Parts: sequence; C-alpha cells; structure tokens
Amino acid sequence: MQDTSDTREYYRGQIESESARIYLATAHAKNVGYLHAKIQKAQEGKKTLTIGEIDGVFVLEEYRRKGIGTHLYKLAKEWLKSYEVQRIQLNVASRNSAGLFFWNSLGFNELVRRLDTEI
Repeated sequence: MQDTSDTREYYRGQIESESARIYLATAHAKNVGYLHAKIQKAQEGKKTLTIGEIDGVFVLEEYRRKGIGTHLYKLAKEWLKSYEVQRIQLNVASRNSAGLFFWNSLGFNELVRRLDTEI
C-alpha cells in the first residue's frame, strides 16, 4: 500500500468483508492495539484447505505484556474456528525477537524461512 488513501480503501474493504475481521483494543478511551485476521483458501496437493491468516497485529509499547495481544488473538482464533479453518498462518520478521517469542508462546512454530535480497 503506497499512500494513506490506498490503505484506507484496503481496510474499508476488509471491514466490509465476510472473510476478514479487525479487532481493536482500547484502554482509557484510547486505541492501543489491533489484530487483522482473514480467511483464505490454499491448495495442499489435491486438497483445498481453509487457512486463517493473521495479516497484522500491533499493540502500543506501553500496553505490551499485559495480555492484550493474547486476547486479540483468542478472539480471532474463535472467529476462525467458526469458519472451520484448519490452520492459522502469519509472518514475523526474523529479527523481531519479541514477536517470535509472542507467537511461539501461543503455539506457533516456524514452517518456512523466506529469504530476500534487493536487486
């Protein structure tokens, strides 16, 4: 997404979509975090799977380690279960040790390493 209007349009579409949810955490009348989850179809051999994807998550630094991210994830997981999702996937930057620790603590395991280079 290149500019603010593209970002707004993208999230507006996600909010209106049946196959996506955005969960918002508030504290003291302030937005302190969010989690964006969506449902996708994926091929695994001859089988089509329904996959849940955590497309984005963020909690303000001063509100981290207070259970907010875990609560947002549990809400998303219950919603995904209601659509008979077989697997939940997400991406975490390899240098994001706090993010890796967080997702590992919720039962996520590394599946693939994607390498990248500029050209």
